Amino acid sequence: MRSEDYPGDCTPAEKIVRYRPFPDTLFWKCGISQSDPRLLGEWLKHRREPAFHALVARYAGLVHATAMRICGDDSMAAEASQLTFITLARKADSLTARTSLGGWLHTTARMHTKNLIRKSHRENRKRRLLAMETPHHPPPDAWREIQPVLDDALAALSDRDREALLLRFYRALSVREVAETLGIAAGAAQKRIDRATARLRDKLTRRGVSAGGSLGGMMLAGFAADAQAAVPPVSLLASKAIAAGAASCGTGPAIATLMTAAKFSPIPFVVVLAGLTAWVGTQRKSIASLEQENASLRTGIEASERSTVAPLPPQRNVPRTARVFHADQPIDWQEVSDYLAEANRDPQWLASLRMKLQSMSPQELIAEMDKIEELFPNHPGLEQMVLRPLIEKDPALPLKHLIGRIDSTSSSLTPPLFDAMWEWVKRDVDAAAAWFDEPVSAGSFTERRLGSRHLLDLFHGPIIGELISRNPAAAMARFETIPESNRNDFIFFALNSWTEKVSDYAAFASVIREVMPEKDRLWPITAFAQLLPFEEVSGYLDAINATPEERGESADKSAEMRVQHLSYEETITRHDIEAILEWAAEVAPHAVGRVTGAALDRSTHAMTALAFDDAAKLALEYHAETGDDDILIRFLDSYTGQSNKAASREVAQSIIDPERRMRLLNSRLR
Repeated sequence: MRSEDYPGDCTPAEKIVRYRPFPDTLFWKCGISQSDPRLLGEWLKHRREPAFHALVARYAGLVHATAMRICGDDSMAAEASQLTFITLARKADSLTARTSLGGWLHTTARMHTKNLIRKSHRENRKRRLLAMETPHHPPPDAWREIQPVLDDALAALSDRDREALLLRFYRALSVREVAETLGIAAGAAQKRIDRATARLRDKLTRRGVSAGGSLGGMMLAGFAADAQAAVPPVSLLASKAIAAGAASCGTGPAIATLMTAAKFSPIPFVVVLAGLTAWVGTQRKSIASLEQENASLRTGIEASERSTVAPLPPQRNVPRTARVFHADQPIDWQEVSDYLAEANRDPQWLASLRMKLQSMSPQELIAEMDKIEELFPNHPGLEQMVLRPLIEKDPALPLKHLIGRIDSTSSSLTPPLFDAMWEWVKRDVDAAAAWFDEPVSAGSFTERRLGSRHLLDLFHGPIIGELISRNPAAAMARFETIPESNRNDFIFFALNSWTEKVSDYAAFASVIREVMPEKDRLWPITAFAQLLPFEEVSGYLDAINATPEERGESADKSAEMRVQHLSYEETITRHDIEAILEWAAEVAPHAVGRVTGAALDRSTHAMTALAFDDAAKLALEYHAETGDDDILIRFLDSYTGQSNKAASREVAQSIIDPERRMRLLNSRLR
């Protein structure tokens, strides 16, 4: 992510929370991904297409597999997938309060698919397809048995239960990550998952399917197998959805583009105006067509929900014959690639391949990686199959063998090799550091060859992060090898993973204070606090012997994050704010006023936001009780205040200090 890609009002600490070194992909989950609402917000607020592409990449497998289970036809599933993401683009502004989009996308994909089935049935297309297909009786398999009714059973659950199950079993998040996504405690997340699994089992039983054994384990394996389906290209799904969504977003972006063209080109303005007129006419026709399509879709969905007639049973292509990969049998990667491209696949086939890979030695797995590279350069799906067991067995080997093949952060090998680096460092930091130093000294692993200083620092980050707690002096010495002009960027990309690894908070603060210029020391210490669980911030600040400035800034930002997490469940109340203020009185008593303003500011643009007038009323009440102008100044001197200037100027009249009041009115609220 380049610096010009960040919003102009982002502080370094806020950037740490908003962005990660790698985008979310279908093939590898590296670290903690950006949340759905954050990606949706980036798309809505800044029209950043990569954010929308990341959402599509995250859920394309879920949407396509849902459609396939219902209709059994790859082309129809692809059409339903496209319609689902077009709907997401059009309705994005109404979905910002959701902590996760999985449940909504599942429901939308199901409705689109059922509507397409009925449309196909009316036009007799389904009948012709059925006549052409060979009858097939698949072998008994638990996942196959529940597939025909799974999506209806999931749809019958509450939004909360469905979201928890999809996070846990489709996205394969840990219970802790589910808790973080939903903004609840890990124990509460486990109880919700257990309760939702039991309810899903009951729904399946009522539909005539007995899900014996571990339903959770079955869903993990089944969703993983379905996710390997021939999903339509993410870029195509996202691009079409963005284009369709843009048609209903008005003419603003197009006008800006055309006006810019007129300003900086020799084309006469009248020609540009004529082009704009034609474009508007086209867009009106497109919007009318889309509205008609939506109306038809709604009618079809309503009819489908009222209908008591069961849909035609889905007919599937004949899957590849189940087989076992014997230990002495070579893997035909062309066959595997063809298998992954099939619309319907036998999970046992894939499980057998994975068992074979797990049984292979690290050297044998490296040989398979070389075969894949020769046959299919840069095939993330195949690379992932081999890299996962390889990293578990010997994380050093893929780094030594494959590091020369990466040349940018967008390489499909970069995220898994970064994970391999962390795993190697955890096992033997000295060996990992020695390996890293050798190619750097030899000039084969340099900024010039890699084309990016960031890529070089990316692999240095785990070494320094591990050494901070084990050997702070060694960490400091390595830090000093990084040019001073690059240290802010280095910390920016390393800090998120450091909060997971660094246990010696005092050593971390000591390194930062020693190696960073005085003007750049505050934000890393603040950002580290902001990324910690709220309950650990007080202990962190005590451990680092934080200065009053560090305490005040950390309390400010941590309070914002606390409000953000609380708002995942319900609208922020006065009780929530007062609990945060009680915490702030212990952590940073001199900064309670600004923490109050920060919490109220965040409450107006959280997941379930307070109205600005309600937050302003609370701010005025707290100000009247304490006489602390910091409450109003911090609340109004923000994006929220500037977005409500008329009301903010009225609230600002209550600021007691005339000089501070006039400064605010004449600058940010002017």
